[in-house]
Formats: sequence, structure tokens, C-alpha cells
Amino acid sequence: SGFCYERMMKRIIFFTAMFLALPMSANAKRDIGMPLQASSPWNLNYTPASCELRREFGHGEDEILLIITQGPKFGVLELMLVTPKVSNRWVNTKADLSFANAEESSEVYATVYPGTDTGKSIWRLFSVSPDILKNGTQDGVLNINVKKLSNVSLEVGSLLEPAKAFKICQL
Repeated sequence: SGFCYERMMKRIIFFTAMFLALPMSANAKRDIGMPLQASSPWNLNYTPASCELRREFGHGEDEILLIITQGPKFGVLELMLVTPKVSNRWVNTKADLSFANAEESSEVYATVYPGTDTGKSIWRLFSVSPDILKNGTQDGVLNINVKKLSNVSLEVGSLLEPAKAFKICQL
């Protein structure tokens, strides 16, 4: 019985230490290089089920991949970002999207989780209005703020030409 008690106490101490360590590293707010300039042109990919616009921003360890997806639910978009690691666990929260030159922002649902590449995080932002493609000027900066977790600013420029390609893909 002494052996079982000792084993149980070791487990309690181990899991308590894990529980206390995770939130500190997972919830630390991190801003990723502001604003990141595009390092690739827009790239259009499509399958029978969806159209995707892809573009890379920044270089090296700070590089971010932005993917804008239009799936079978026309009328909403999904944004996905592959970023430097910002969390060690799954986080479901809300995010604000806005352009630097606009006064309004859009609130959407977001999930952030560790990527298969150990140094990366995946951000998924759901039910994004397609109006986002109408925004932006030549020097347009898209700000994404995942509440209590991280901020990203990307120099997306004008989205008018990528939006045209996206519309053709949808047809």
C-alpha cells in the first residue's frame, strides 16, 4: 500500500507541474514582426471542393503563409496562417480582422494549434466575410489579432486582382 501511495503522489506532482507550466507558455501574448512584407506573389490553387489564394510573408524563422479558402459554402471564407509557434496547445477563441486604413474590424472565431512542424502554429479563422477581398489599397496592411494570444500584420497590398482570380476559380 505504501508503494501505491508513493506512485500516486509522484503522478499528482508530475501532472500539477505540467498543468502549471502549460498555461504560462501557451498564453503568453506574442507579436510577430510587424508588418511583414510579402515574399511571394499570390498563388491560386483549386480543387473540385475549394479555391485557395496563397501568399508568403516575411523570411526565415518569421515567415508566415496566408491561405484564403472559399469552400462549398459560398458566402464565407476561411483564413489559415502557418506562423512561428505561438502556442503549445489548442486554443479556441475569437479574433479581430481589420485593415490598417479602416476604422472597423470584424470579429470571427479562431482556432490556433501546434503544427506538425514543431516550430510552427496553425491559425484557422472561420466565417470570414468575402468583403475582405474588396478591402485593401496598394499599401493595405491586414491586421489579425487572436485575442490573448498573438497579433500579426501582413502587407497584403490591394486584393482586387487576387479577388478577380478567386471569382473565376469559383465559377
